[in-house]
Amino acid sequence: MDPLSIIRRRYFFRYQAPGKQQRGLEVGPFHRPTVLPHEAEMYFADYYDTRELREQAVSLNIDPALVPETHYILRSKELHLQLENERFDFIIANHVLEHIVDPFRWIKNLEPFLKPGGRFLITLPDKRFSFDKCRPDTSLAHFIEDFLQGGERSIAEHTIEAALYYDYRYVGKENDISARLNSDFLKAERLGYHPGMHVHVFQAASFLNNILKPFLA
Repeated sequence: MDPLSIIRRRYFFRYQAPGKQQRGLEVGPFHRPTVLPHEAEMYFADYYDTRELREQAVSLNIDPALVPETHYILRSKELHLQLENERFDFIIANHVLEHIVDPFRWIKNLEPFLKPGGRFLITLPDKRFSFDKCRPDTSLAHFIEDFLQGGERSIAEHTIEAALYYDYRYVGKENDISARLNSDFLKAERLGYHPGMHVHVFQAASFLNNILKPFLA
């Protein structure tokens, strides 16, 4: 098991003891499910189906056997619309929320599927350690506006932002500023949204102080 999975499991198990009597849902685990299928009654959701995910794993030299079976495919129907009368002891979303155009609504839509006392574990990437490090943090006001008006309205803004600020040094390339400011390039990028892109960006301290603390104070 890789170090990232070990860290996630350590934090999760501190608050939630798995067991065969526990029902859990994890969104987007790829080859790193936090709770393994034999440790609880687990269900997995992803944009891609099992075959596609295992093919992706092979292309990345990852053992496809590490990819669990996908029970809910998100490509054609939102997750909460597929769950119907399901109830879970816990829901896990590691490095998922940054891809969601309307994070507050996404969480609110899944809340009814937690059993009383159930837990929702969310982990987020810190932009300082990724290709997003030059992008501005998503503000609380932006999240609220997405919730009130629908996140789809701001997708073009985020795709342009990602195109302008992507740090190519993260993948061993030079940053060409003049190419990024080309109007044809920006017009194409404006229409280039895909489910793998980071719509929102965070860093630990600002997310804690500017997003969480206003609600927890």
